[in-house]
Amino acid sequence: FQAEDGIRDRSPSRGLGDVYKRQVLNREPYNRSAILLTGDNFGCGSSREHAVWALQEWGIKALIGTTFGSIFYGNCIRNGLLPIKLSSNDIQRLIEHVEKDPVSNQILIDLETLSINFGSSEIVFDFDKKYQTLLLEGLDEIQQTLKLDNEISSFEEKHLERNPWLKTAISN
Repeated sequence: FQAEDGIRDRSPSRGLGDVYKRQVLNREPYNRSAILLTGDNFGCGSSREHAVWALQEWGIKALIGTTFGSIFYGNCIRNGLLPIKLSSNDIQRLIEHVEKDPVSNQILIDLETLSINFGSSEIVFDFDKKYQTLLLEGLDEIQQTLKLDNEISSFEEKHLERNPWLKTAISN
């Protein structure tokens, strides 16, 4: 459907139901997926957080790909979406596992142990410890900083003791 303003509307209510139905995330059982297996450079060109939010609105909680756009990757972390980088071979193994029986063959991610379990197999992945903590504790960067409130206060006190002229500047 081509609207008068030239924008394509792909919603089924606008006559493109077949396009809507062909999209894999709109079909059973994939429409209940929480993990999206992706290709190379996923999210490249998606520098706004809306790209991550859209995936989360679909119910996606984790992405597994070979590479991600750098800004997109950071936005995933900041918004609680887990981006995992694996080799092409490992991703192919996951795809083959799911395609054999999409209903029963599940992929389980354990962020604490940095492992992906599927069938009787396991893949261990690397992930930045700082980001792992953020995601496990459900913290954003501000909340993580606020966890250091005592250390920040202690630093401020010692800094003012070493630089007494700053007390006057702060009180004014």
